[in-house]
Amino acid sequence: MMRFQNSKYIEITHTIHLKIPKGITQVNTYFSIPSEHLNQKNILIKEIYPSPLAYLNIEDNNVAYFECKSSNRIKIKYQFITSEFILEKNNSMTDLSPNEYKRFTCSQKLIQLNNEIKTLAHDIVKIEKEPLKQAKLLFVWIIKNIKYEKPSINFGNLIALHQKKGDCGNMSFLFVSLCRALNIPARVIFGWWTISSGKTGPHAWAECFIKNYGWIPVDCATSRLIKQAKRRLNLFSGIDFYDITPDPSYYFGNIDNKRVIYSIGSELEVPHSYPEFEIKKFSKLKLNLNGSPYIWGKLSPEQQILWLQPFFIDFKREQESPNHYPSYKSKLVISTPIKARLNYYSHMISGILIFPSILAFIILENPILLLLTSLVHILSAVFLWKGATRIFYICILFLLLSFIFLTLI
Repeated sequence: MMRFQNSKYIEITHTIHLKIPKGITQVNTYFSIPSEHLNQKNILIKEIYPSPLAYLNIEDNNVAYFECKSSNRIKIKYQFITSEFILEKNNSMTDLSPNEYKRFTCSQKLIQLNNEIKTLAHDIVKIEKEPLKQAKLLFVWIIKNIKYEKPSINFGNLIALHQKKGDCGNMSFLFVSLCRALNIPARVIFGWWTISSGKTGPHAWAECFIKNYGWIPVDCATSRLIKQAKRRLNLFSGIDFYDITPDPSYYFGNIDNKRVIYSIGSELEVPHSYPEFEIKKFSKLKLNLNGSPYIWGKLSPEQQILWLQPFFIDFKREQESPNHYPSYKSKLVISTPIKARLNYYSHMISGILIFPSILAFIILENPILLLLTSLVHILSAVFLWKGATRIFYICILFLLLSFIFLTLI
């Protein structure tokens, strides 16, 4: 059976500030509302502002639809319970329907199943026939051969494969494509980190379907970051700061309780129809999807949204001017404990003050400010950092304080 542990309650307010300049006549916004999933339960929507024009179901994703003709603020406030998911066999798990199987084994723009991908998948698994072990071999190959890199304008499984690097989305697209090449149903999950310190950010990972197990999570990017952090002895890494499990193999089949799931799947078909457009007239927003051009903020010719994390905008403008584009700011706020927030902000403030404090000590020979900022750093290291970073940090600060003491005497 599936096993859940370390459950916790989270309340989130996610706000989008849309700025619509002169020349833009309308911005249609699709905002994904979190729904119950593998380890995400008891969701309560507390506020949606303004009232959506419609509520949609887009390929099993709950979506609020807005039409904005002027600059606006869209806010969704909700709460849920998230748990750590530990992989265990579940013989009672029902199989996928034929339509689901087709949907999650097909080739897509971001998840292309060409001969190169199919050959690579079979080369990786060799003679292994068991789907769970095959998926594990694909996972191991990716975290060994694909380096994590921050997001760019290039998206897709082939981009990650050819460049041998990619962000969380591209690494997930690659894993999903290799699974599908072996007829293992797989999909990409789009969400957001919800770290107790208040540090947040978008994140993507994958799920593959294994008979008698069901959908199991696979986070190649986090595993790769753990491996990269270990090469520098875990100093100042997400392992410490985000309280991530330090074992790279953990993120095959297991998932932590530090994220919210916004949407499932990519290239989602919307129920609206929009006129076609000329890509060359939208050069500022041009992206590369496995070698094909794409305009962020315009639906594809197939009337599809790339993904919802948690929103997508489609805009109309009066004339084909290259200078008329809407913009937005997306902010997620977590109801984290006051203690965690104080630790985080005190660490940031003392970090800013440490160098002016050293200068003040050297020029004015007054150690008080330096002693205070060093003390705050030490307390932050005790409560905020963990593992190797905490030891390293405290040692450096101890040497600094020793230097001050010896200088004074």
